[in-house]
Amino acid sequence: AGLDGQAALDGHRVNNAVQRRINNWLYLARIVHARDYLLMWDTDSAIADFYVPEADLCIECWADQLAQEKNRAAVISGELEKQQLYKKHKVAYIEFNNETIHQIDEMLARELLRRGIAVY
Repeated sequence: AGLDGQAALDGHRVNNAVQRRINNWLYLARIVHARDYLLMWDTDSAIADFYVPEADLCIECWADQLAQEKNRAAVISGELEKQQLYKKHKVAYIEFNNETIHQIDEMLARELLRRGIAVY
């Protein structure tokens, strides 16, 4: 059973279990965040899975259901394109997937602390 369009604890819609875990983590840590946040530059744009304004940090989720994705190549291509835009425009970002999501406490807390936000 997929999680398409199901709500996280704060009511934000999530597309998969990785997104739900990140959203709930941010919510429970009382970190203000946006979902599907539009970033725009001169001629480029991208939609961040999550954006934490106070830290000026984007959080990306590689789809946890990639094996079941019908358009798997397009999904991967879109993620790689977004990475390139982030690098080009010097956007701070952190990525999570099925293999790394269990490390969210250490990884995200450390990244936020580097940006001046202490999470307890």
